[in-house]
Amino acid sequence: MKKFDGAYNSTSSFVTQNNLEKLAWEVLGKNWEAEDDCSQIEQLIQASTSNSRFYVIKVDEAKEEDDIIVEYSIDLEDLEKARIRNARAVEHAKDILRDNGFFVDNLWHVDDVKGKFECTDEEAQDVLRDALKNDATMEQIWLAIDCQGESDNLTPIEE
Repeated sequence: MKKFDGAYNSTSSFVTQNNLEKLAWEVLGKNWEAEDDCSQIEQLIQASTSNSRFYVIKVDEAKEEDDIIVEYSIDLEDLEKARIRNARAVEHAKDILRDNGFFVDNLWHVDDVKGKFECTDEEAQDVLRDALKNDATMEQIWLAIDCQGESDNLTPIEE
């Protein structure tokens, strides 16, 4: 068992149980809050050990509490299985959203920003939020919806 192995219910419990308060301030900011737990835990592990690539962080949806599992594994097969499980979880989440009327075939990821800028995941999320909620972006999307609906010969609803 490696030092971070265990089950946690949030980033906060991971930080507390591993005495990482100071590191959390440095990596996540002074006023950080537990949000994207798996991502935050991954950032903390990366900042604290050179062996971070051997940690598998996953959510055990079968549990009510302590559902974030951190495991150390140098078994590449285990790591690949974890990657596959995570990919399946993402696809499952997309299926749920799609089934509820959301369009999920064009999603943006922090890596899209990090491929262009040196930044943290949190900074990349801020860039994505600001870029995608920008008035010009939203206006362009509404215009594209109107143009495509007309092109598909859909009947407009009178306002």
